[in-house]
Amino acid sequence: MKILQFGSTGTVGSAVLKAFEELDFDVVAFNLEEGKQRVDITDSDSISAVYESVGEVDAVVCTVGVVPLKPLAEMTKADVTEAINGKLSSQVDLVLQGLKFVRPRIFHTHFWSDVPYALAGGHRRHHCRRRLGCVRARCSG
Repeated sequence: MKILQFGSTGTVGSAVLKAFEELDFDVVAFNLEEGKQRVDITDSDSISAVYESVGEVDAVVCTVGVVPLKPLAEMTKADVTEAINGKLSSQVDLVLQGLKFVRPRIFHTHFWSDVPYALAGGHRRHHCRRRLGCVRARCSG
């Protein structure tokens, strides 16, 4: 399985990358500041260049987002706008641009929501059975 991962160096991204590698998935990772392959997910042209260079994939994973990390009481309207652009708008752009690059054979909404549980050693029952595989090697579905 070929997976395009946006963000593989942070806490969540590195754990997700490790889980995929343990399953022998072919992961192509792009990051903002680290590694050989760079992407700025707030820049549509940067996203487009990634998809064009990687080509067709089975899945796209995003574990990145540019957001101001500060207490809510200290947030300004500019901080909220930055968070919307860095997390929400950019990920919508990832999906819209990725539609023509993701192979149509698999669509599974529950799989990704269970990744944090599996990485933490726990597990929630979900519908991964024989469709995509589970990040937990002995998952019975």
